[in-house]
Amino acid sequence: MKSKLVALTLFLMLLPMSANGQAHHVEAVKPMSSRIAEPMHWRDGYITWKGRKISEPDWLMFKGDSGATFAVDRSSIKNISPDGLVISAVAYFIEGDDFDPNNLISFAFGCLSHFTEVVTKQPSERVQFVEKQVKSLACR
Repeated sequence: MKSKLVALTLFLMLLPMSANGQAHHVEAVKPMSSRIAEPMHWRDGYITWKGRKISEPDWLMFKGDSGATFAVDRSSIKNISPDGLVISAVAYFIEGDDFDPNNLISFAFGCLSHFTEVVTKQPSERVQFVEKQVKSLACR
């Protein structure tokens, strides 16, 4: 009887170790769709800094003296103050066909004042020429 109890104890002690040692069933990773997403192109639209998608931009292209090409979205030119004295607009530096959010420039400015707010990652010397063009286009 004592040998049966020892054998049962050993069996029970070994049971959890053999259960832990079992290999878990691992499913193979299913491949993603074979269709690769194409990159977004700058002329297709963009997402503003507020996270809103502009679906149908109306781009007007300009070329600077330095050779830089940029476009202004005419559909983004809007009065954003109750008195109509503050206008917002969006411009984009064109460097290739793919959309680069670092090339996007968001403006808010007053046509009758020198107030200008710029949101971009572009250096200020590049933005100054664009700002003049946007103001002349928006403040007619």
